[in-house]
Amino acid sequence: MSVGRDVTLAYSVGSTWGTAVSVNAVDKGILTKDISASYNTVEQLPDESAGVSLLEFMDSGNIASEFGYSGDLRFDGQLWAPIFTIMGADLTAGAGSEYTHGGIFADTANTFGTIALFDGVTVREGVSWLPNTFTISGDSGGIVQASVSGIAQNVISTGQTNTTLGSVTYTTNENRVPFGVGVFLFEDSSSGSLTTTVCPSSFELTVTRNYALDYTACDNPLATPGLTSIPVEDGFPEITLKLTFPEYTSADDLNDFNANTLKKCQITFEGATISAVTYVVVLSMPELKITSFESDPSGPGRIPETLEMTSLRAQSAVAGISSVQPLELFVRNTTGTSYLLL
Repeated sequence: MSVGRDVTLAYSVGSTWGTAVSVNAVDKGILTKDISASYNTVEQLPDESAGVSLLEFMDSGNIASEFGYSGDLRFDGQLWAPIFTIMGADLTAGAGSEYTHGGIFADTANTFGTIALFDGVTVREGVSWLPNTFTISGDSGGIVQASVSGIAQNVISTGQTNTTLGSVTYTTNENRVPFGVGVFLFEDSSSGSLTTTVCPSSFELTVTRNYALDYTACDNPLATPGLTSIPVEDGFPEITLKLTFPEYTSADDLNDFNANTLKKCQITFEGATISAVTYVVVLSMPELKITSFESDPSGPGRIPETLEMTSLRAQSAVAGISSVQPLELFVRNTTGTSYLLL
């Protein structure tokens, strides 16, 4: 029998591509609602030689494995490890029970790990897993959501390093991030301040590093000759932000879209008090190019407005944001170790 409440998902940073590490440990668990593509897709190579009347042999070719999940965003926990892995940096500071994690989006990222899923029957192990996309999103009245997907070298169900996930625990089962506590500051990038508050009804931030699979002859096992070497970044990373407002009340955003005016945005979610300070998540983007503006009447009710933007590296420092990189992530919680080491 296999039901969702029996599922366990865990992740730990690795060191050698193609060699799994143990994730069966305290605080390695990630609470999730949906898991996708936790198995291999294998190219099939039929032997179509002349001289036989029907196919008799078929070999395995390249293996493409993507492993992804989504669930509620929490102020603390192992769910941040793959996100900071994609950011490419985590400067950790603090003491006692209060720590800060600063992730300024790095030009490149090369951290990977092992991800494993107990599905109620067996453990599916992503031997080496390279996270490459995360999305943080929220809607009115709900909990902020986080999804992560990545490239796995191989997903196995026999011969695993992690034959059980019975020792996995979670840093917290609580501390979800409510969308309604969010503070959204949004102004022209050239403005001398960052104090104007806007109130969207939903948002979606998506960060993607584009990797190319690297299929080479590199002493792969005979049974799985199509394993990829560690994928390499291929093309620019993509960072997009989507804001939807319940009502179109001003032509300012439309005018900015038409005039190619660059914007800046800082999104802050603040939680309960840890000891002396509160849990915090802050997302900062210094230079946003509006790529799409939409505000179409669809009936007698309010006309919504949606902005889609691409985040760029700023040419120079902007007021209110400390970095020129296209995204800065700041988290304050109780985890005292860099997420790039977890």
